[in-house]
Amino acid sequence: TEGPGLARTFGYPSNDFSKIVADNNGLQLLAEEERAAVLEKVFQLAKKRAPLDITFRVNYRNGETGWHNLSADYGYDSGNGERVYHGIITNVTKTKKQEEALALSERRYRIAAEILQTDIWSYNFETGRLTLPVTEHFSGLSLGGRTDFSLEEFLSCGYIHPDYQSAYLNIFKQIAAGERNAETEIMAKVRSGEYHWFHITCEALTFGENGTVVEFVGISKDIQEEKMNLKNLDELKLRVQRDVLTGLYNRETVQRLIEEKLSVPGDPNLISAFLMLDIDNFKNINDVFGHHEGDLVLHRICHLISEVLPENSIAGRFGGDEFIIYIYDAQYESDIYKIAEGICSCIRDTVIDSDSPSVRATMSIGIAFRQAESTFESLYQKADAAMYRAKKTNKDKYYVWKVPGADMESPEENTQS
Repeated sequence: TEGPGLARTFGYPSNDFSKIVADNNGLQLLAEEERAAVLEKVFQLAKKRAPLDITFRVNYRNGETGWHNLSADYGYDSGNGERVYHGIITNVTKTKKQEEALALSERRYRIAAEILQTDIWSYNFETGRLTLPVTEHFSGLSLGGRTDFSLEEFLSCGYIHPDYQSAYLNIFKQIAAGERNAETEIMAKVRSGEYHWFHITCEALTFGENGTVVEFVGISKDIQEEKMNLKNLDELKLRVQRDVLTGLYNRETVQRLIEEKLSVPGDPNLISAFLMLDIDNFKNINDVFGHHEGDLVLHRICHLISEVLPENSIAGRFGGDEFIIYIYDAQYESDIYKIAEGICSCIRDTVIDSDSPSVRATMSIGIAFRQAESTFESLYQKADAAMYRAKKTNKDKYYVWKVPGADMESPEENTQS
């Protein structure tokens, strides 16, 4: 049976609506694709004499469709004693459309979040609960289908890499301390089970009466690809800047780096020096032992030089068996001399680790101290001249370039026969 209110809901006059209901129990009012499912559900509930709570799509007289909900209890009919359902049919079209719009919005968010590899989450300081989004990213993790956690529970699930949990907690502390926003980078687990780099930005969302933050929202963006691109770029830059054989800076790079240092006025209280190095009798090593042995000697010597050099230095291979070192901001000239002597000594005292145990080498070094007007070319020429002076006087030593008219000197003679 039906009342006049139901007829108005469907847009029919009462008499027409009664005829429609009488005809096959008004099934034509239901959307055709839903009739079988609605009837099956009613039948199954009626067999159990269970209450009905069914939402279904209906056809209105004007051709539009809407959503209605049937809510009914099983009981006796007061007229003839038959057991029938008594209930109400409610128009829930507005609510259903709102639910569909919300579901569509959530779907759009999930698609956007997955394309952008971004997740939006929130934390409430009053409840101490962390709310996660339902995205492909999080659904693949071992979170038991949950989206609501205490902070301790979330950290214990292994999503945040142990080494970065303190950085993650620090953003909570920053917001709790009154900061309106905070950011950090951490490593967190993705659906594959691997750890990726994430950039996290947080911003306060709601505030209490005293101005303290009640809730903040966080955005986690997967930046693994960016990190890998940067790493690959750094590796590419390193390959471009380095000499393949020795691992030191190549000619172009070492000159550029030294020129950058020279372009900045030096501290008059500190010492900077340009060192030119050349392996003694390197041609003989190549001629006697072969170029393969010569390459091994170059590699080993450069390793020894690197171990002696301080952090405030730039070293590179300038070509063949010639090397350049620029030491900047040293305290005393004697610091430079000690480094030069240290290079000569360590090479002199080392049997080169190569295929020929008898291979030994020595080094001659020329030194030119930076002056106010110094350029790369002027320092190179002076250090090169000093280095050849060392070679002409028994080699295996260093000489310092002096102003024209003065003899070059080796402050600490270190000739080794």
